[in-house]
Amino acid sequence: LCAPFDWERRRSRVQSSFSFPKEKDCVSLRARSFFCLLDLRFCIKNMFMDTITLLKRLLDVNTVDSHNGEEVIRIILEYMHEKGGEYTHEIMEFNGMKNLVLYTGEGEAFAMNGHYDVVPVDEEGWNTDPFSPVEKSGLIYARGANDMKGGLAAAVSAFARYSKNPSGRAIMMVVADEEKGGKCSELALERLLKNEKIKGALIPEPSSAERFGDIGSCLL
Repeated sequence: LCAPFDWERRRSRVQSSFSFPKEKDCVSLRARSFFCLLDLRFCIKNMFMDTITLLKRLLDVNTVDSHNGEEVIRIILEYMHEKGGEYTHEIMEFNGMKNLVLYTGEGEAFAMNGHYDVVPVDEEGWNTDPFSPVEKSGLIYARGANDMKGGLAAAVSAFARYSKNPSGRAIMMVVADEEKGGKCSELALERLLKNEKIKGALIPEPSSAERFGDIGSCLL
């Protein structure tokens, strides 16, 4: 949409098959392209702000040691209902910790996985409430904003948009207990693989040891 359009070149290529629009029509086409671009930018901004709103709602919940999983699940299901896509969900519980799995589409699946639990807070290192997100200079400060409610909110938001018109199977796993070993992800994946054929996965985990995202990766 941003690339310059060579009207003369296009005129020479198509004039033999039909009459090319008059100059005033070309101006009209350029104007429409401009407003389409504005509309696209508006849509992208809305999607971004929508994801940020979900993120802030998740950050408001204290999920140290996987506490308050029911509230996280409630927020995500409420968000999915607001978006109006076609999906089903399942709540899996392992060792008293609740995990949410969302499904949409048919066929071989692409899976996404994100954890909602966060590490404990050292109060001395904060000058704001770690469970009340604060936005400063384009950054959001709160426990779990980076690891990994930011990635979780982005994945859930993408899943919600995809569920409105799915072209294949997609699964979104919202899991507990990653910070203490990731057993819930392992158990949930084992259960899924009994009924699902998963051809690929994305884990928007920001932590890394040697390369970006190598912590939290898994092989299918």
